[in-house]
Amino acid sequence: MVLIQHLCCPSAYPPQAVAVLHCLQRLASHPHMAEQLLAAPTALARVWACLACGSDHVVAEGARLLVRLFAPAPARHGAAAWRLLRTASPLGSEDFYLTNSREDTSLARNAKLLAFPPALQAERLSVLLQPLARPSLPSHLTSMALLEVVAAIAVDPGARTTDSSLQDACLRAAAALGRPLFTLFSHPAARVADGAAVLMRAIAECGSAAAAPMRDAALREGAVLHHLQLALFASGEHQTAVHLRPQSVLHSWLLCG
Repeated sequence: MVLIQHLCCPSAYPPQAVAVLHCLQRLASHPHMAEQLLAAPTALARVWACLACGSDHVVAEGARLLVRLFAPAPARHGAAAWRLLRTASPLGSEDFYLTNSREDTSLARNAKLLAFPPALQAERLSVLLQPLARPSLPSHLTSMALLEVVAAIAVDPGARTTDSSLQDACLRAAAALGRPLFTLFSHPAARVADGAAVLMRAIAECGSAAAAPMRDAALREGAVLHHLQLALFASGEHQTAVHLRPQSVLHSWLLCG
C-alpha cells in the first residue's frame, strides 16, 4: 500500500501520520483490505514506529488501527474489545452487535501472528505498554486505545484468537507495570477503568506469580480495603458507577493471593 510509505517518520510529521492512520483504520474495517494491509512488507513495523514516536495522538491512532486488526467486530461498532458478543439481543440492549464472522476470526488470528513473531514478541510488547508506564499517564484516548489492544490480545473474547504463549507473555508484561497499571483502575474515564479491571482479573487468573507486581502495588497503597469498602457500602448512583469494578478487583486479589 502506498499509504504505508507516508508513515516513515511519524515523530517528525505527527499530523501526516495521524491522517494516514485514520485512512488505514477506515480501510481495515473491510476484512479484504485489512488482509492487504497485513501483507504489505513494512506495514506493521511502521505501526510500531508510530507507537514508539512519543506523540500521544499518533500513539492513540496507531493503537486504534491495531484494535481494528485484533478485534474487528467490536471495533466496527465502537465497542470495547473485552465485551462479550451475542448473536441476538433485546431492543435497547448494549450487546447490539453480532459475533465474529469467520473472516473476522481469521483476520484477528493472522494479525496477531504477524504482529508478534517470536523474535520480536518481547520488544513489541514493551513498546506497546511503555506509554502506560510513564510517570505522567497519556491522554484518556491514548490510555483507552492501548488498553483495548492489550485486551484484544489477552482478555476473553479476544484471547480466543491469540496464541497461548503470546497471551501469557502479554499478561506478564502488563502485570510487570505494577503501580501504573493499578493506577488506571481509578482513571476518570470509565472505559479506561473498566479495561484496567478486566485486564487485572485476567492477570490474576494467569497465576499468582504473574500477578505479584500488581498485587504488591495495591497492598502498598491500602487499595484492598478501599475497594472492599466500595464493594460493600456503595449505594445509589455511586454504586451503579463503581460497584462492579471493586468486586472485580477484589476477586482478582482472592485469585492471586
